[in-house]
Amino acid sequence: MLQTLFSRGYRHGKRSTIASIRTIALDIVVQKQPQQCRSFISLPKLPNLPNLLKPLTSSRQYKDRILVKYSQQEFYELVANVDDYQNFLPWCTYSKMSKPSPDNTVEPDPALSQLGIGFNSVQERYVSTVTCQEPWTVRAVSYDSKLFKELATTWRFTPNIPKASTLEATLDHELQERHDYPSCWVDFEIQFEFASPVHASMSSLFFDQVSKEMLKAFIKRAETLFGPR
Repeated sequence: MLQTLFSRGYRHGKRSTIASIRTIALDIVVQKQPQQCRSFISLPKLPNLPNLLKPLTSSRQYKDRILVKYSQQEFYELVANVDDYQNFLPWCTYSKMSKPSPDNTVEPDPALSQLGIGFNSVQERYVSTVTCQEPWTVRAVSYDSKLFKELATTWRFTPNIPKASTLEATLDHELQERHDYPSCWVDFEIQFEFASPVHASMSSLFFDQVSKEMLKAFIKRAETLFGPR
């Protein structure tokens, strides 16, 4: 190949020959080098984000159990008094409860309550059925809300009977019916599902905190009504 170029150089000039030799030499060097594959975009390693990768579920549930220094009867009356909610519950703008029918004394008849809530741009009024079994349980279930597909709250109150009296209470019916122990266990459960997917995704960020704040509000109201203990 080089001899051919030299022979051509004599016919066309030395400069043309030298230029051709340099071009051929450069091609030979490039061909001998191994080809390398290079990625122009290198993706960084993504962090582990389990909360974001999980599919969003719109139904949320919160449970808690606390021991309060108030009797079973006192805390039952506090929770059953729906009319008072607007005076102390955060985000509650309206509360009104109708009286249940006294015809059936074995199975408590549900009452109807109307509650209004408001936070930021969300304003809603809805009706719930409230079933009370004095002084053990209060359960409210909404049925005509546009904001919620489901909203149910359940309260259970259990006297904090001393361990030494547990066997005695089992045998003594009168001791079981005493609801004036100075403390009781409160089991609180709330479950709801937003109708809007936007509200459902937001609820995952603040649901637990709102539920805790609501429970704290009831305890603070008990201190106001019955005194700190």
